[in-house]
Amino acid sequence: MTTISEQRPDGVICVELVEPTLDELEDLADEFGVHELALEDAVKAHQRPKLETYGDRRFLVVKSTHYDDDAEEVRFGEIQMLFGDESILIIRHDPELELDLQSDLGPDQDESPGSHVIVHRIVDQVVDGYAPVLEGFEQDVREVEETVFGADIYPTERIYRLKRQLLAFSHNTRSLIQPLSVLVEDEPRTMNDDLTEYFRDVMDHLQRVTTRTERASELVSEMLDANLAQVGIRQNEDMRKMSAWAAIFLLPTVLAGIWGMNFENMPELSWVWGYPTALGIMVVGTLLLYWRFRRSGWL
Repeated sequence: MTTISEQRPDGVICVELVEPTLDELEDLADEFGVHELALEDAVKAHQRPKLETYGDRRFLVVKSTHYDDDAEEVRFGEIQMLFGDESILIIRHDPELELDLQSDLGPDQDESPGSHVIVHRIVDQVVDGYAPVLEGFEQDVREVEETVFGADIYPTERIYRLKRQLLAFSHNTRSLIQPLSVLVEDEPRTMNDDLTEYFRDVMDHLQRVTTRTERASELVSEMLDANLAQVGIRQNEDMRKMSAWAAIFLLPTVLAGIWGMNFENMPELSWVWGYPTALGIMVVGTLLLYWRFRRSGWL
Protein backbone atom coordinates (compact mmCIF):
# COMPACT_ATOMS: atom_id res chain seq x y z
CA MET A 1 0.00 0.00 0.00
CA THR A 2 1.19 3.52 -0.83
CA THR A 3 -0.11 6.38 1.30
CA ILE A 4 -0.05 10.01 0.23
CA SER A 5 -1.48 12.64 2.56
CA GLU A 6 -1.56 16.40 2.69
CA GLN A 7 -3.12 19.30 4.58
CA ARG A 8 -4.49 21.69 2.00
CA PRO A 9 -4.63 25.50 2.43
CA ASP A 10 -8.39 25.31 2.93
CA GLY A 11 -7.95 22.92 5.89
CA VAL A 12 -9.20 19.85 4.00
CA ILE A 13 -7.33 16.67 4.88
CA CYS A 14 -6.54 14.58 1.81
CA VAL A 15 -5.31 10.98 2.09
CA GLU A 16 -4.64 8.74 -0.91
CA LEU A 17 -4.25 4.97 -0.59
CA VAL A 18 -3.06 2.70 -3.39
CA GLU A 19 -4.63 -0.79 -3.36
CA PRO A 20 -5.01 -1.02 0.45
CA THR A 21 -6.04 -4.12 2.36
CA LEU A 22 -9.06 -4.32 4.66
CA ASP A 23 -6.87 -4.11 7.78
CA GLU A 24 -5.18 -0.98 6.49
CA LEU A 25 -8.51 0.66 5.75
CA GLU A 26 -9.89 -0.21 9.16
CA ASP A 27 -7.07 1.83 10.73
CA LEU A 28 -8.48 4.93 9.02
CA ALA A 29 -12.15 4.05 9.32
CA ASP A 30 -12.78 5.90 12.58
CA GLU A 31 -10.80 8.98 11.59
CA PHE A 32 -12.68 9.40 8.31
CA GLY A 33 -16.00 8.05 9.52
CA VAL A 34 -16.03 5.21 7.01
CA HIS A 35 -19.29 3.29 7.10
CA GLU A 36 -18.88 -0.49 7.23
CA LEU A 37 -20.66 -0.87 3.88
CA ALA A 38 -18.39 1.72 2.29
CA LEU A 39 -15.42 -0.05 3.88
CA GLU A 40 -16.44 -3.32 2.25
CA ASP A 41 -16.91 -1.64 -1.14
CA ALA A 42 -13.59 0.17 -0.89
CA VAL A 43 -11.61 -3.06 -0.66
CA LYS A 44 -13.28 -4.58 -3.73
CA ALA A 45 -11.98 -3.10 -6.98
CA HIS A 46 -14.92 -4.26 -9.06
CA GLN A 47 -17.53 -1.64 -8.28
CA ARG A 48 -19.57 0.06 -10.97
CA PRO A 49 -19.43 3.87 -11.20
CA LYS A 50 -21.80 5.09 -8.49
CA LEU A 51 -22.48 7.71 -5.83
CA GLU A 52 -23.71 6.68 -2.38
CA THR A 53 -24.41 8.65 0.79
CA TYR A 54 -23.31 7.54 4.26
CA GLY A 55 -24.44 10.16 6.76
CA ASP A 56 -22.61 13.40 5.97
CA ARG A 57 -20.18 11.69 3.61
CA ARG A 58 -20.37 10.73 -0.04
CA PHE A 59 -18.81 7.67 -1.65
CA LEU A 60 -18.01 8.14 -5.36
CA VAL A 61 -16.58 5.45 -7.63
CA VAL A 62 -15.15 6.19 -11.08
CA LYS A 63 -13.44 3.91 -13.59
CA SER A 64 -10.06 4.79 -15.07
CA THR A 65 -9.03 3.23 -18.38
CA HIS A 66 -5.88 2.27 -20.28
CA TYR A 67 -5.81 0.92 -23.84
CA ASP A 68 -3.40 -1.77 -25.00
CA ASP A 69 -3.22 -1.18 -28.75
CA ASP A 70 -1.26 -4.38 -29.48
CA ALA A 71 -3.78 -6.60 -27.70
CA GLU A 72 -6.71 -4.33 -28.68
CA GLU A 73 -7.88 -4.51 -25.10
CA VAL A 74 -8.94 -1.90 -22.55
CA ARG A 75 -7.81 -2.27 -18.95
CA PHE A 76 -9.93 -0.77 -16.20
CA GLY A 77 -8.76 0.72 -12.96
CA GLU A 78 -10.88 2.12 -10.17
CA ILE A 79 -10.78 5.31 -8.12
CA GLN A 80 -12.92 5.50 -4.98
CA MET A 81 -13.47 8.73 -3.06
CA LEU A 82 -15.00 9.01 0.38
CA PHE A 83 -15.39 12.70 1.11
CA GLY A 84 -17.06 15.15 3.41
CA ASP A 85 -16.72 18.88 4.04
CA GLU A 86 -13.30 18.74 5.70
CA SER A 87 -11.62 15.55 4.47
CA ILE A 88 -11.35 13.18 1.53
CA LEU A 89 -10.07 9.62 1.43
CA ILE A 90 -8.94 8.48 -2.03
CA ILE A 91 -8.55 4.77 -2.70
CA ARG A 92 -6.80 4.06 -5.98
CA HIS A 93 -6.97 0.58 -7.51
CA ASP A 94 -4.88 1.54 -10.53
CA PRO A 95 -1.08 1.47 -10.16
CA GLU A 96 -0.67 2.86 -13.71
CA LEU A 97 -2.51 6.10 -12.96
CA GLU A 98 -0.71 8.92 -11.18
CA LEU A 99 -3.21 11.44 -9.84
CA ASP A 100 -2.38 15.14 -9.90
CA LEU A 101 -4.40 16.60 -7.05
CA GLN A 102 -3.28 20.17 -7.59
CA SER A 103 -6.26 22.04 -8.95
CA ASP A 104 -5.92 24.16 -12.09
CA LEU A 105 -9.13 26.11 -11.47
CA GLY A 106 -7.34 29.15 -10.09
CA PRO A 107 -6.51 30.27 -6.51
CA ASP A 108 -10.09 31.21 -5.66
CA GLN A 109 -11.45 27.79 -6.53
CA ASP A 110 -8.50 25.94 -5.05
CA GLU A 111 -9.26 27.43 -1.66
CA SER A 112 -13.04 27.02 -1.82
CA PRO A 113 -14.56 25.17 1.16
CA GLY A 114 -15.02 21.44 1.07
CA SER A 115 -13.31 18.65 -0.80
CA HIS A 116 -15.24 19.02 -4.07
CA VAL A 117 -12.33 20.75 -5.80
CA ILE A 118 -10.26 17.58 -5.30
CA VAL A 119 -13.18 15.43 -6.46
CA HIS A 120 -13.47 17.55 -9.59
CA ARG A 121 -9.74 17.27 -10.24
CA ILE A 122 -9.80 13.48 -10.03
CA VAL A 123 -12.93 13.05 -12.12
CA ASP A 124 -11.59 15.49 -14.71
CA GLN A 125 -8.36 13.49 -15.06
CA VAL A 126 -10.25 10.21 -15.36
CA VAL A 127 -12.61 11.56 -18.03
CA ASP A 128 -9.70 13.11 -19.94
CA GLY A 129 -8.12 9.64 -19.94
CA TYR A 130 -11.10 8.27 -21.86
CA ALA A 131 -10.17 10.25 -25.00
CA PRO A 132 -6.94 8.36 -25.93
CA VAL A 133 -8.70 5.04 -25.24
CA LEU A 134 -11.51 6.01 -27.60
CA GLU A 135 -9.00 7.15 -30.23
CA GLY A 136 -7.34 3.73 -30.02
CA PHE A 137 -10.72 2.08 -30.53
CA GLU A 138 -11.51 4.29 -33.52
CA GLN A 139 -8.15 3.51 -35.13
CA ASP A 140 -8.77 -0.23 -34.75
CA VAL A 141 -12.28 0.19 -36.17
CA ARG A 142 -10.83 1.86 -39.28
CA GLU A 143 -8.30 -0.97 -39.70
CA VAL A 144 -11.00 -3.62 -39.40
CA GLU A 145 -13.22 -1.76 -41.86
CA GLU A 146 -10.45 -1.83 -44.47
CA THR A 147 -9.95 -5.55 -43.80
CA VAL A 148 -13.61 -6.41 -44.25
CA PHE A 149 -13.86 -4.85 -47.69
CA GLY A 150 -10.26 -5.10 -48.86
CA ALA A 151 -8.47 -8.28 -47.78
CA ASP A 152 -9.38 -11.86 -48.59
CA ILE A 153 -9.56 -12.90 -44.93
CA TYR A 154 -12.30 -13.33 -42.32
CA PRO A 155 -11.80 -10.89 -39.37
CA THR A 156 -14.95 -12.10 -37.57
CA GLU A 157 -13.14 -12.95 -34.33
CA ARG A 158 -11.36 -9.58 -34.27
CA ILE A 159 -14.63 -7.71 -34.88
CA TYR A 160 -16.43 -9.61 -32.12
CA ARG A 161 -13.58 -9.00 -29.65
CA LEU A 162 -13.57 -5.30 -30.52
CA LYS A 163 -17.33 -5.17 -30.05
CA ARG A 164 -17.08 -6.67 -26.55
CA GLN A 165 -14.35 -4.20 -25.56
CA LEU A 166 -16.44 -1.27 -26.79
CA LEU A 167 -19.46 -2.50 -24.83
CA ALA A 168 -17.41 -2.76 -21.63
CA PHE A 169 -15.95 0.71 -22.18
CA SER A 170 -19.39 2.17 -22.93
CA HIS A 171 -20.90 0.60 -19.81
CA ASN A 172 -18.25 2.07 -17.50
CA THR A 173 -18.29 5.55 -19.04
CA ARG A 174 -22.06 5.93 -19.41
CA SER A 175 -22.64 4.74 -15.85
CA LEU A 176 -20.67 7.74 -14.56
CA ILE A 177 -23.14 10.32 -15.94
CA GLN A 178 -25.86 9.69 -13.37
CA PRO A 179 -23.60 9.91 -10.26
CA LEU A 180 -22.09 13.18 -11.48
CA SER A 181 -25.54 14.61 -12.19
CA VAL A 182 -26.70 13.76 -8.68
CA LEU A 183 -23.53 15.21 -7.16
CA VAL A 184 -23.94 18.53 -8.96
CA GLU A 185 -27.66 18.82 -8.18
CA ASP A 186 -27.46 17.78 -4.51
CA GLU A 187 -24.36 19.72 -3.37
CA PRO A 188 -25.11 23.43 -3.98
CA ARG A 189 -24.19 24.42 -0.42
CA THR A 190 -20.54 23.31 -0.71
CA MET A 191 -19.97 24.26 -4.34
CA ASN A 192 -20.19 27.78 -5.66
CA ASP A 193 -21.59 28.48 -9.12
CA ASP A 194 -18.19 28.50 -10.81
CA LEU A 195 -17.23 25.07 -9.46
CA THR A 196 -20.62 23.72 -10.51
CA GLU A 197 -19.91 24.91 -14.04
CA TYR A 198 -16.59 23.06 -13.99
CA PHE A 199 -18.40 19.86 -13.05
CA ARG A 200 -20.91 20.45 -15.83
CA ASP A 201 -18.01 20.86 -18.25
CA VAL A 202 -16.67 17.45 -17.21
CA MET A 203 -20.14 15.98 -17.75
CA ASP A 204 -20.22 17.55 -21.21
CA HIS A 205 -16.90 15.90 -22.07
CA LEU A 206 -18.24 12.61 -20.77
CA GLN A 207 -21.37 12.94 -22.91
CA ARG A 208 -19.24 13.47 -26.00
CA VAL A 209 -17.19 10.38 -25.17
CA THR A 210 -20.32 8.24 -24.77
CA THR A 211 -21.73 9.57 -28.06
CA ARG A 212 -18.53 8.73 -29.95
CA THR A 213 -18.43 5.32 -28.28
CA GLU A 214 -21.99 4.58 -29.39
CA ARG A 215 -21.15 5.53 -32.97
CA ALA A 216 -18.07 3.30 -32.94
CA SER A 217 -20.09 0.43 -31.47
CA GLU A 218 -22.79 0.82 -34.12
CA LEU A 219 -20.15 0.85 -36.85
CA VAL A 220 -18.59 -2.34 -35.48
CA SER A 221 -22.02 -4.00 -35.45
CA GLU A 222 -22.55 -2.97 -39.08
CA MET A 223 -19.09 -4.30 -39.96
CA LEU A 224 -19.92 -7.61 -38.30
CA ASP A 225 -23.08 -7.89 -40.42
CA ALA A 226 -21.14 -6.89 -43.55
CA ASN A 227 -18.41 -9.40 -42.75
CA LEU A 228 -20.93 -12.21 -42.35
CA ALA A 229 -22.50 -11.18 -45.66
CA GLN A 230 -19.05 -11.20 -47.28
CA VAL A 231 -18.39 -14.66 -45.87
CA GLY A 232 -21.68 -15.89 -47.36
CA ILE A 233 -20.88 -14.36 -50.75
CA ARG A 234 -17.40 -15.90 -50.79
CA GLN A 235 -18.79 -19.29 -49.81
CA ASN A 236 -21.32 -19.08 -52.66
CA GLU A 237 -18.53 -18.18 -55.06
CA ASP A 238 -16.49 -21.15 -53.85
CA MET A 239 -19.49 -23.46 -54.28
CA ARG A 240 -20.07 -22.22 -57.84
CA LYS A 241 -16.43 -22.83 -58.74
CA MET A 242 -16.53 -26.32 -57.26
CA SER A 243 -19.77 -27.10 -59.09
CA ALA A 244 -18.39 -25.77 -62.39
CA TRP A 245 -15.22 -27.86 -62.18
CA ALA A 246 -17.22 -30.92 -61.16
CA ALA A 247 -19.45 -30.51 -64.26
CA ILE A 248 -16.40 -30.04 -66.51
CA PHE A 249 -14.76 -33.25 -65.32
CA LEU A 250 -18.05 -35.12 -65.31
CA LEU A 251 -18.31 -35.14 -69.15
CA PRO A 252 -15.05 -37.02 -69.88
CA THR A 253 -15.71 -39.28 -66.90
CA VAL A 254 -19.12 -40.32 -68.27
CA LEU A 255 -17.77 -40.86 -71.81
CA ALA A 256 -14.80 -42.88 -70.53
CA GLY A 257 -17.17 -44.96 -68.39
CA ILE A 258 -19.44 -45.72 -71.35
CA TRP A 259 -16.66 -46.66 -73.74
CA GLY A 260 -14.83 -48.58 -71.07
CA MET A 261 -17.61 -51.18 -70.57
CA ASN A 262 -16.13 -53.41 -73.35
CA PHE A 263 -19.38 -54.93 -74.63
CA GLU A 264 -18.95 -57.05 -77.80
CA ASN A 265 -21.60 -55.18 -79.79
CA MET A 266 -20.04 -51.72 -79.50
CA PRO A 267 -19.15 -50.69 -83.09
CA GLU A 268 -17.00 -47.80 -81.89
CA LEU A 269 -14.45 -50.26 -80.50
CA SER A 270 -13.62 -51.55 -83.94
CA TRP A 271 -13.33 -48.18 -85.64
CA VAL A 272 -9.89 -47.13 -86.77
CA TRP A 273 -10.56 -43.56 -85.70
CA GLY A 274 -12.56 -44.50 -82.59
CA TYR A 275 -9.87 -43.71 -80.05
CA PRO A 276 -8.88 -40.24 -81.40
CA THR A 277 -12.56 -39.44 -81.95
CA ALA A 278 -13.37 -40.24 -78.32
CA LEU A 279 -10.48 -38.11 -77.08
CA GLY A 280 -11.55 -35.27 -79.39
CA ILE A 281 -15.11 -35.34 -78.07
CA MET A 282 -13.85 -35.25 -74.50
CA VAL A 283 -11.49 -32.32 -75.14
CA VAL A 284 -14.01 -30.29 -77.16
CA GLY A 285 -16.81 -30.92 -74.66
CA THR A 286 -14.56 -29.96 -71.74
CA LEU A 287 -13.44 -26.74 -73.44
CA LEU A 288 -17.03 -25.79 -74.32
CA LEU A 289 -18.12 -26.28 -70.71
CA TYR A 290 -15.14 -24.29 -69.44
CA TRP A 291 -15.92 -21.44 -71.88
CA ARG A 292 -19.59 -21.45 -70.83
CA PHE A 293 -18.85 -21.35 -67.08
CA ARG A 294 -16.16 -18.73 -67.61
CA ARG A 295 -18.56 -16.54 -69.53
CA SER A 296 -21.26 -16.83 -66.85
CA GLY A 297 -18.82 -15.84 -64.10
CA TRP A 298 -18.66 -19.18 -62.34
CA LEU A 299 -14.93 -19.52 -63.01
